[in-house]
Amino acid sequence: MDDPQARAAASGEFLVEADYEEQCTTTSDDAALDRALFSITFERDGDRIHLTFDDSGVQDWAFVAMLPQLSGDDPALRAPARGLHASVVDGGGALG
Repeated sequence: MDDPQARAAASGEFLVEADYEEQCTTTSDDAALDRALFSITFERDGDRIHLTFDDSGVQDWAFVAMLPQLSGDDPALRAPARGLHASVVDGGGALG
């Protein structure tokens, strides 16, 4: 599943099943990353969608619960410009 929208939707389904449905926001707005403590970005061929999580305790757990779901997506970790931690899933090519 290479389409970022479809991959984010599948991840969102996992979060709903795990009772974390209101703990993240799905957006294509890169500026939202500045307001998020954690984010997961699905990217392919210039298209990208972000799942963002803020710093509430429950949202931290939602982010941690999401990480094992990425194991088949060849995740690469990177820190955004402001030095916060983020996870990037880019469809096979690690971003630096």
